[in-house]
Amino acid sequence: MGLRGYLLVTRAVINHMLGRDRGRTIHISSSAGKVDSPNLAAYSAAKGAVIAFAKALARETAEPARG
Repeated sequence: MGLRGYLLVTRAVINHMLGRDRGRTIHISSSAGKVDSPNLAAYSAAKGAVIAFAKALARETAEPARG
């Protein structure tokens, strides 16, 4: 699955999760997204995008720091 599938599934559930103030998404990627893999440039790029998307989504939807 490329990044598009992750985006579509997340878009389908994110408002419901935020409205309930709870929820989890699990994005499964590959070590190829962190370390280059010979002859797999497109695959590595797609998996790297999934990792970056998951990190950005976590920051965007995290509770504000309390302190």
